[in-house]
Amino acid sequence: MKKLKINASLEPMDEWTYESYVSDYIFENVCIEQNLDNVTIDGCKFSKCQFKDCSFSFMECMDIIFDHCEFEKVHFNQCSLS
Repeated sequence: MKKLKINASLEPMDEWTYESYVSDYIFENVCIEQNLDNVTIDGCKFSKCQFKDCSFSFMECMDIIFDHCEFEKVHFNQCSLS
């Protein structure tokens, strides 16, 4: 399983950027091990992904699908899920 980090233009990056916007993207078989703050995710699907040792703060998620994902030590702080 590869680790994936993206920016607002959905390109692999060293880290998510502050106030990134991610839309209409499929993440498959990836591991996310970083804090995600002030990120908007719209219309994305996470399939067979792992989320480990991270927190989501002030995040807005709309039309998100989690399919067979694993969550380990994940904390949500003031997030909006719809």
